[in-house]
Amino acid sequence: MKYLKSLFLLAFIIQISSILLYSQEEKFYLTIQNEEKASLEAGLKEINLYKKNANIQIYIGAIEAKLAQFEKNPQQKISSFKKGIEQIESAIKKEPNNVEFRFIRFMIQEKAPKILRYQSNLEEDKKMIEKNYTSCSQIVKKNITKYTSENKSLQLR
Repeated sequence: MKYLKSLFLLAFIIQISSILLYSQEEKFYLTIQNEEKASLEAGLKEINLYKKNANIQIYIGAIEAKLAQFEKNPQQKISSFKKGIEQIESAIKKEPNNVEFRFIRFMIQEKAPKILRYQSNLEEDKKMIEKNYTSCSQIVKKNITKYTSENKSLQLR
């Protein structure tokens, strides 16, 4: 009986964890689609409250990289962008086969100004996303589909 209770408790914890992660994904995609500084900052603040893992690390990195565009000082703009991409690259290093992570990097690299020279993985990420799209969660699939409808650089077959 004790074993059954423990098993039930473990299943419950796993279920709750997946719901929380799902919410983190949703919050990230709602935030990253914003073009307003205040909305990006508010989303970043909320995501920073979550327990740190590779998913949260890449979400924070992507939002920080996008927020760099609002910096007035060119040096601060570059510094903020680099801080964000360091987190993106660190998360990808931990999970190199994570399609969502590659999609996030693809979005950031595609929008990054050429002068920052952060486009080196576009083709590699594009191929991985196109090949493994079907293995993603529903939220990630929805956001990839939305992105491809607005940006012709990524095509799903």
